[in-house]
Amino acid sequence: MKRDGVTGLTIGFQKDGFRWVKGFGLADVENKIPTKEESSYRMASVAKPMTAVGVLLLVEQGKIDLDAEVQKYVPYFPKKKHPVTIRQLLGHLGGISHYQNYDLEGHFKNYKNTRQAIKVFEDFDLVNEPGTRYSYTSYGYNLLGAVIEGASGKSYGEYMTENVWKPLGMNATMLDNPNKIIPNRVKGYRLINGNLANSEFIDISSRFAAGGIRSTVPDMLDFAKGMNEGKLLSDKMRSEMWTSQTARNGYNIGYGYG
Repeated sequence: MKRDGVTGLTIGFQKDGFRWVKGFGLADVENKIPTKEESSYRMASVAKPMTAVGVLLLVEQGKIDLDAEVQKYVPYFPKKKHPVTIRQLLGHLGGISHYQNYDLEGHFKNYKNTRQAIKVFEDFDLVNEPGTRYSYTSYGYNLLGAVIEGASGKSYGEYMTENVWKPLGMNATMLDNPNKIIPNRVKGYRLINGNLANSEFIDISSRFAAGGIRSTVPDMLDFAKGMNEGKLLSDKMRSEMWTSQTARNGYNIGYGYG
């Protein structure tokens, strides 16, 4: 923490029924509020495996076909030069672009709903023919969030709360919202010329299914425990999720479904 200028963090682990979680440093430097077990952090791309689980639950219910084109569930998403499937999106094989201009796309100040979040990248060209190459993309996972909405008839946040988070006891996990009172929310910081400063305000609603979630270390441990114990997905689907996909040339990409 001293070396990297980290203001606060929470660490936890669990093994054989034993769990340990502890906070270190400060959640709010200005007010000298310490971090704790329940401190609420932005999860960034740890949202992606949770979104994948949400998709796969709908697959097991027969509401999503892994090999269907994305437009079956998100009809407003423009057709591309090649078809893009749900399975490909889950493995970053769909050719969907990542951020193209992060100075703009990474600094939105206002709330964006799902349609507005998809609009940010819907006109970007594919970066490669789907299935041919692994290309990491947060926008592909936003598209999967829209797929969840199209297949379930619920908003992404509602669906994930009801079907993934609450069933695993992840009651502190939610979409981040600057207007909402979120218990134990930590403040964000950055270093400017080596000096600690408050983070720039960014509304991360545009990253919803790819990186718009706020959660706690105990909730993350509950997610891992629930997945390991098969509380949500069948053993067959869980095994498939954790098996690397392959590109068309047979190359093992090292990434399963989320």
